[in-house]
Amino acid sequence: MDRHVRPGGARVPLLLVCMLAAIVAWMLVAAGAAAAAPTEPTWTLDQLQTAINAAPATGLPGYFKTVLKGATITDVPVEILAVADGQNPQDGSALILFQIADSTIVAEGGLAEGMSGSPLFVGDASDPKPDTDHLVGAASYGDEFTTTGLGLATPIEYMESIETDYDVAPLGAALATAGSPAAPSLQATGPVLPKTRTAVAARPVKTAAGTLDRFLLARSRTVARTLHTAAGTAVFVPLSAVEIGGIPSASKAFKRLSAEFEKRGVDVIAGGAGLGAGGSTGFETDLVGGASVAAVLASGDVWGGFFGTVTYAHDNVVVAFGHPADYDGPSGLDMANADVYGIWADSMSSYKIFSLGMTRGLITQDRTYGVAGELFPDAPADTPEVPVSASAQLGENAPVSSLTDVPLWAAENPDWGSMIIASACYFPVSKATDALAYPGSATMDSTVTVIDPTPTPNATYAPEIDNVFDDTYDVGQYAGEDAGDMVDELLSNPNGTAPAIPSSVSFVAKLSPVHNALQVLDFRIPGGLRHGANTVRAFVRDYGEKGTHEEDVTLNVPTTVATTGTVYVYDSNGFSPPSPGYGPGDGSSSGPAGRLSDVPTPAIPDSTSLPDLVDEVNGWLPNDTLNATLVADVANSYTEPVSTVTATRLMTDGGTTWFVQGNISKDTTEMRLRPQVPVVTAKHYVKLFGYVEAEDANATTVAFYRGSSATAFATVPVHVNSDGTGLFSVKVKLGTSATTFKAVWGGSGEYIGATASCKVRVRR
Repeated sequence: MDRHVRPGGARVPLLLVCMLAAIVAWMLVAAGAAAAAPTEPTWTLDQLQTAINAAPATGLPGYFKTVLKGATITDVPVEILAVADGQNPQDGSALILFQIADSTIVAEGGLAEGMSGSPLFVGDASDPKPDTDHLVGAASYGDEFTTTGLGLATPIEYMESIETDYDVAPLGAALATAGSPAAPSLQATGPVLPKTRTAVAARPVKTAAGTLDRFLLARSRTVARTLHTAAGTAVFVPLSAVEIGGIPSASKAFKRLSAEFEKRGVDVIAGGAGLGAGGSTGFETDLVGGASVAAVLASGDVWGGFFGTVTYAHDNVVVAFGHPADYDGPSGLDMANADVYGIWADSMSSYKIFSLGMTRGLITQDRTYGVAGELFPDAPADTPEVPVSASAQLGENAPVSSLTDVPLWAAENPDWGSMIIASACYFPVSKATDALAYPGSATMDSTVTVIDPTPTPNATYAPEIDNVFDDTYDVGQYAGEDAGDMVDELLSNPNGTAPAIPSSVSFVAKLSPVHNALQVLDFRIPGGLRHGANTVRAFVRDYGEKGTHEEDVTLNVPTTVATTGTVYVYDSNGFSPPSPGYGPGDGSSSGPAGRLSDVPTPAIPDSTSLPDLVDEVNGWLPNDTLNATLVADVANSYTEPVSTVTATRLMTDGGTTWFVQGNISKDTTEMRLRPQVPVVTAKHYVKLFGYVEAEDANATTVAFYRGSSATAFATVPVHVNSDGTGLFSVKVKLGTSATTFKAVWGGSGEYIGATASCKVRVRR
């Protein structure tokens, strides 16, 4: 199997802080030494506008450089039509309107995703003159819905500013004085639709797509396809996208990953099938203007990146795309060659089919007008990565294994790093099942190793979750779910006192067509909640079971915790009861105001450390536990937090673990019982009255007990009145001595059961 190759050494599985420091230091030196300008002759927008004004009505002749297949850079002839002021979707700056003038190129797909950054020159494509043709911009946006080759380019003077101004925040302020066209033919009208910009022509522009006077630029194809355009309007979208290979495009794993990027305005397309593990082995070509380039998200069995084209390069600097990739500002993605297999032509979304080649450097900036990166000064070098090793076994079949390398910066990205890692875990599951969806059950063991760089020597932690899943449609969709959640938690560093560097991820899945699911339908607490041991009786149904059966969890409530509040009975599959906060919880006052020294100090814990996060992850409940938690209303001490008590029970049967599903909560309630009169003549009758504060108590019953008897002498229904209170009563004959009576309510759909007592004295 082909692998993503880096000559000169093996990949780096362990990420050392000193290596990172060295790379960053080299990057800063290299950036400072480079001259911030293309080596080709350039024109400003003012110069370009002057040339357009003097050109024939058909436009100013030009061409852009791009790769149509392999590594060969082709000169594509264009006509440069106008300067569109206010069109850039990022900041409303100017863009250059052009049209492909070669019908053969248009027929083969025209402007395609992956052409972003293609350098645009003024000159004759049939006789290009590198020494005199002027670089004016980079093809960045293409006309959606057609293959006429109508596009927009980012001016080169804006792209140059990435090198000179990337350390100035915000970038837009530094560029505000960069100048604008002296006589723009298009004037901005401002945003008219969410996530779009529009411009209206001062005079109609004749193009192969028709005469146009209105131009909309959407931030992605997803947005563009929601627009309804009128005649004379063209819709443009960025000419680059994230391309992902190794996981089926129809799978939930691919759709989840796509959704994360689409939230950020980035389109995701599926990599070509049958391309091997991440691309052509050892593919390498010079990263010069017109060459294909990738900002790598992952390489190996699951591979992907932001693919586009180099606009210009000099010294060890590469500038590309003409628009942001993910708009992250400072970046750290691997910069790699990209092999082009061809163009998939489509009237909706033509795109280049890529695979990854050799890693050549690092993308260091992701800004308004493009991305910029630093080439390694000598031979290609190893870059810090997080290896994700995964395997899956279906029944008694041989396990399927995979290895995906995720660049450190991508793995640490809080927006989508965990999704990349989770997707890498899905690869062997997809191969083992060889199906889009696999109903059944699975055990999935996930380990995430992280390094704490603060102590000397560095500390390493490897929390592990051994979990079970079940799904009637596709159990494989859960592959990597735990690993992704673990990465999010371990790298969260909520207080700045828990730094963590991801080192590696391991994932092992075993799948079966047999369902082992258990559904929680209801629960009761016989007699209501009390201090000490409480039996929480859950009514559950196994997969394939017609009726129900009961499973008990013992919830011990200490005397320091109130017995009023809410009880939750739940699975561990993404649900947890609400966390209590600090404070008295009962709204009571702490007493008369006194000296400051009299105010108690609340028990506030220290800031979170990485060992704390590791302990938290190790404490996550697996999906084969039935859990019961009391979240008490109040605590007995002003300085204590509102209390919780939790109990869990492992659901196993003959060594088989069960996937528990279902989340139910019920509140405690107030119940009272009293006699009609407190003193009754011996051997006479007395009526006992009571109520329970439960508006859904109709059709429930209350059982009555005499003294210490365990046998009820009567069971009566509850009737709810107009104010939502459940009323009940019973008539009982007394003996010759005082008697204590107890009423027990079993509970309802919203409330836990309760017990109330009263004593009736006897007059002889």
